Amino acid sequence: MSITFMITALCAGVASSAVWLSFGGSGLMAFVVYVLTGHLMIAALLGRAALRQQN
Repeated sequence: MSITFMITALCAGVASSAVWLSFGGSGLMAFVVYVLTGHLMIAALLGRAALRQQN
């Protein structure tokens, strides 16, 4: 897996959990949002890369 994919997922997770906390969400749910957002970002980027290689 490319390092850029991992950095992108990290940044997306941190940004979404920061937004969650700024709206008054709990720390535990911010962690859940961080993990889920990171996983969704990695899945989207890997799927997009796979489609590019297929064409």
